[in-house]
Amino acid sequence: MRNSSFLITFCSLLVLALSCGTIKNSEQMVNMLDTEWEYQNIPVLGGNAKITDFPIITYNPPPNGAIYSIFDGIVVNNSFTKSELEIFNNKVIIQIDSHYVLYNESRETTYYIMVFDFKKNISDGMLVKTMDVIGHAELGNSAKVLAFSESLDPYLVINSSTPPVYYAGYFWFNPHFMAPSGDTKWVSFNPVEDIETELTKIAEHVLEEEAGLAFFDKKIRFKVNLSEYPRNITDEEREAIYFHELFSYRRTGVISHITEFKVGEYVYLLCWQNGFYEYLQWQNVLNSDIWVYGSVVSYSTWNNMGYIFLRDFSVTSLEEMYEGRMWELRGRNGGVRKI
Repeated sequence: MRNSSFLITFCSLLVLALSCGTIKNSEQMVNMLDTEWEYQNIPVLGGNAKITDFPIITYNPPPNGAIYSIFDGIVVNNSFTKSELEIFNNKVIIQIDSHYVLYNESRETTYYIMVFDFKKNISDGMLVKTMDVIGHAELGNSAKVLAFSESLDPYLVINSSTPPVYYAGYFWFNPHFMAPSGDTKWVSFNPVEDIETELTKIAEHVLEEEAGLAFFDKKIRFKVNLSEYPRNITDEEREAIYFHELFSYRRTGVISHITEFKVGEYVYLLCWQNGFYEYLQWQNVLNSDIWVYGSVVSYSTWNNMGYIFLRDFSVTSLEEMYEGRMWELRGRNGGVRKI
C-alpha cells in the first residue's frame, strides 16, 4: 500500500499467468520465479561497491550506546572474501531461520542479518535473543543493518519494502520489517481461509471455559469485504480498547476507527490504527475484497465482544504481491541479465 515503487502491475500478472500455465503448488511457483527468470531491475554491485549502494537501515542507539538485538538467531562465520567485506566495518553476521505459509503451504527459510559499524561483544556460535545487548555504538554514531540471502526467497521479497541488490553471490535486502515500528512483516501472519469458523471457535471456547475474559496473541491474515468505511470510536470504546492495549502489551492510543465484524451471534471489533481510514478511502476499497493483517487479542463473555487489532491491509493477496514483485524485478522488457 505504501510501497508505491514496488507495486503489482496487474497486466503483468495476467501475462505471467498466461505464460506459466497451471502452477500446481508453492514449490513449483517459487522455483519457477526464483531460478528460471532473468532480472533486469536488480543492480549488480562489483568491487567498487559503496555502502550507499546497499539498502541499509540505521540503528540509532539509546543514550547508553547499547545495540539491542531485534531478532533471534545464531552468530555465524561467513564465506565472503576479505576484499568483499572490507566495506563493512566491525561486522557480525547472524543466521535466522523462519517459517511462513504461502500458497497454503508451510515453508522454511534461512537468511542472514549483518550488523556493522559498532563495537560487538558477541562471537561465532553464540545464540542471540531479541533484546540481548550485542554491542555498543560510538558516541553520536549509529549501527547499520542489512539482510541477505542466497536466493530471492519469498519471505524477504514480500517483507522488504524496496528491491534488493546483488553482491558477492547474495541478494541484499532492506530489513526495516524487523524493526518494532518498521514495515509490516507480512508473512508472519498466518492465513485463515474461513475466518467466520475460526472466530466462532474462539468465542465458543471462551464461553465453554466461562473465563469471562480471555487474552490471545493470534496473528492472522484474512479476506474481508467492507460495505462501509470504519467509523470513529466512541469514548466508551476508547476506554475498552485502551484496557486491551495495556493487557496485550501494545502501544496505547493508536486506534482511531473500528469496524463491527459480525460472526453469527458473536461480534468482533476490527480496530484500525490512526491513518488507515484515509488509506482505505484512497484505495477505494468498498465492496471489494481486501486482505487484513492483525492479531486476535481477546474475547469477552461479559459483552460477547472480541477485539482484533489490525496492523495493515492490502488490496491483493500475498501470493499476488509476491508474483507481482518478482515480475517487477524481472523488468517490463523481459529481462536482459541473468544472475
